[in-house]
Formats: sequence, structure tokens, C-alpha cells
Amino acid sequence: MKKILLLFIIVNQVSFGQNDIILRINHFMGDEQFSSNVLGINNNNQNFTFSRIEYYISEIYIKHDGNQITTIDNTWLLVNALNETIVNLGSYPIDSVESLWFHIGIDSNHNHLDPSLYPVDHVLAPKSPFMHWGWVGGYSFFVFEGNGEGNDFELHVAGDANYSSVSSFYSKTCTNNNELNIQLNADYKDLLKNLDVNDLIVHDDETNPKIGIAVSNFKKTVFSAYEGDFIVREEVPNLILEVTESSISIHPNPSYSNFSITGCSFNQLYIYNSIGKKIKTFDSSTKNIYLDKKGIYFVHFVKEGELTIIKKIIVH
Repeated sequence: MKKILLLFIIVNQVSFGQNDIILRINHFMGDEQFSSNVLGINNNNQNFTFSRIEYYISEIYIKHDGNQITTIDNTWLLVNALNETIVNLGSYPIDSVESLWFHIGIDSNHNHLDPSLYPVDHVLAPKSPFMHWGWVGGYSFFVFEGNGEGNDFELHVAGDANYSSVSSFYSKTCTNNNELNIQLNADYKDLLKNLDVNDLIVHDDETNPKIGIAVSNFKKTVFSAYEGDFIVREEVPNLILEVTESSISIHPNPSYSNFSITGCSFNQLYIYNSIGKKIKTFDSSTKNIYLDKKGIYFVHFVKEGELTIIKKIIVH
């Protein structure tokens, strides 16, 4: 009886072991890694660049391991799109993530508190450049600034009514050395959709219609789940490790644009660029790949929901 009890305790501990939950946000402008030098174009055919994108994230929930829900309590993030975003959310008994949802902004219980009461290194303490309107308006939920068509623009969004939820769904995640990585892609190319960069100096909490457009763009166009099939080296953040298998071939490789696929079967095929951005999706009927931009790409072959092979190809 004692041996059986001991075995049960060991199995129980393994099944519900703690893992560090690491949230990584990959920042993009279209197919390029985000920076202040990357040129964008909105649906009004206006060119623009961003010099600043900052936003708060709060009230984070993780759905995992068969519809269990874990709340990441007392956690607020201030994201700067110009900086690498990797955050340890804490240690939790989570082995596989099914979905992640969170809010852009600060929850109403904390939005109107005095920021000077927090330690200077706290996320909710006063910031420079400022991220706080005052007790009535609360925090700036998100801020973006830049230049479009030769005109500077600024849009600062605050107000409890603009507190917005975002969700992302994952088909699979996995743990490695007591660490579970959740990756989000944040693509800011459509942040100025339906907005005129020639007339965009807006600091408002709820009433300006441009605020409503910006909030809708942020909720609907920026975030998407990234399954994290490649391994990112800490010392070289964008280096992707290739997984190879002799039963499939992509040729010629390198190529100027066209590649042929021969070998084993697959259900889906995904192509990622060298900074981890998914750029194309194909089904099982695919025999040829066409890529018109020079660079290094990674072809992910998926069969029955499982990643089986990653092949590196080069367009020269």
C-alpha cells in the first residue's frame, strides 16, 4: 500500500509540474521586422513611418490543458514595439496552451489610481515619454507617433470605454526544460487603416471617431498567434535551427524564385521568412513554390497537425 501511494504522488507531481510561462511578442511591419525606418502604406495610399508605438497589456488569461483557465494576476506589461519583448509571466502548472487572451490598456480598478504611489521601476509608475493622462483620464492605453506624407502624426488613446480584449488561438505549444513559450506576432502595417495621416493629431479618451477607428484596427489587425515551431537562440535572436529529413527534397536550392517539392506526403505547408514571419500557406496538392524576394526562408511541413520537417531554402 505504501509503494502504491508513493507512486501516485510521484505521477501526480510530474503531471502538474510548474513551468515558467514566457510570453514573446514579435514586432513586424508587414514582412519586415519593425523599426522606425520601415516604410508603410495605408489603404488611402499614404506612406508613413512610426517613430513610437507603446501600449499596455493587462488582465491576461491562458486557456490550457483541456479547457483549464489560468489568470495571470497582478501583471501589467508596457510594450515598446522598438524593443524586444520577452516577459516571464511566472511559474504555473501549464503544459500546453490552447488560447491566450488579454486586454489592451489598464483595467478600470487600476486605471485611475495615482501612478506616483508605485515604485519607480513599476510598470504603472510615471513614464517618460508620458503614458498617463491624470486621474480622470487614467493611462494612455496605446500611443503611436510618426510621420506620413511629410506631416507628423500622434494618436494617444485613453478612457475605460476603449479597454479592448484580444485573443489568439494555438494548435499546439510545448514545454522545454520547465519552460513554456507563447509567441505572438504583432504586425502594425494596418494600424493606420482608414485614417488620414495628414490630419491625425489626436489625444482623446472616448469621443473622437478617429479613436474608434484606431481601437478597431488594434483589436482586429495587429495580433496573431505564432506556433513557435522554430527554436530561437538567445545569443542570436533570429537564428532558426533547421530540421531535415532525407525523404523530402526541395530543388533547385538555392533558386532564383521557383522550387519543386518531391518526397513524403504532408497536409499543410507553411513558409516563414528569416525573422519568423509566416508569409505563405499551401495545402497538400502543392508541388511548386514561387518566391519573388531574395532571402532565406524556412518551409514547415505539417502532417496530421504535427510539424514533421523544416527545410531551409534560399532565393538569390
